[in-house]
Amino acid sequence: MNNNSSASEIKHIEIEIISKDIDEKTVCSDSINEKNEEDKIPVTLNDLFYYADIKDKLYITCGLLTAIISGLNQPAQLIIFGSILDAFNNTTPEKSSKLVSFLAIMYLVVGFQQFCTNFSQTALMNMAAGRQIKKLRENYFKGLLRKDITFFDRSDPGTLATSVMERTLIVQDAIGEKLALAFQFVIAFLGGISVALYYCWALALLMFGIIPVLAGLIGIAISDLTKATTKSTEAYNIAGSTAIQALGSIRTIYSLAVEKKEADRYNEALTQAESAGLERWWATGGITGLIGMVMWLAYALGLWFGAYLISRDMENDPENCTYYTKNGNLHVPDTVKCVTGGHVMIPFFLFCLVD
Repeated sequence: MNNNSSASEIKHIEIEIISKDIDEKTVCSDSINEKNEEDKIPVTLNDLFYYADIKDKLYITCGLLTAIISGLNQPAQLIIFGSILDAFNNTTPEKSSKLVSFLAIMYLVVGFQQFCTNFSQTALMNMAAGRQIKKLRENYFKGLLRKDITFFDRSDPGTLATSVMERTLIVQDAIGEKLALAFQFVIAFLGGISVALYYCWALALLMFGIIPVLAGLIGIAISDLTKATTKSTEAYNIAGSTAIQALGSIRTIYSLAVEKKEADRYNEALTQAESAGLERWWATGGITGLIGMVMWLAYALGLWFGAYLISRDMENDPENCTYYTKNGNLHVPDTVKCVTGGHVMIPFFLFCLVD
């Protein structure tokens, strides 16, 4: 009887020691993560390409040049589309048919150019990003091997292994295709502003007045999503670390019959990760719905104001801005002196592209 009670007491003490050791590792890992959060410093784009060689720089340069060409493609499409709308209003069907056929061929050329440049910018930037991430991981691993052995006693080996994979994938996504798309959209925005102001400045200014509201909503969305994503990633890292610790000590866990305790710890970590994920998607759904509502209201306002501009010119200058027959010939609105449907569609569709 005494032997059984002594054995149970020893087993109870061993379980407490293991639990205390695991809890200390978790607390130590959390403290290190908090310290790392405090030690984080912003890095520039040049820092992310620190290990780039001549071949990488060639990929990046060619990728960004093709992204600029892709960006200029958007204003070109708007001009062609507006010209097609006005082409249907020519005085004779023959002129309309010839002009529409020519503009259709231009659309084909622009579409083929967009395919080539989009393919090139995506391929080149992703190749450059992949090469950078490979070098980052190699140098990270070399840095780990140079660390003192006490560093691994204070750190969680599972977190060190999983976090670098996730974070470098995020970096790869940011400096690859997303960087090319950023250049493309900036060029498209600047070129589109110039085109829209040239063809219909009043409607362009009205539509651009909505952009600060959308920018504020998108900024809030990005901030909330960044926090939620960070919280979710950290929760999944803790869950993965718990599983790695349990699998690494599986013999001890089986010998002490604490499988349920470890399973409960893992379930608790997964529950926290699930809560963080739900918080993230609730924020995403709410902000996305609000942005969509503002966009559709802006579309309605833009179409109404464009129709008002056309009707105003028709009323103020009926000789140049209305349809009428004179000496058996059909007169159509002057596209230089009057606001036409094609002019209205250019800033309107530019706003759609910006959104």
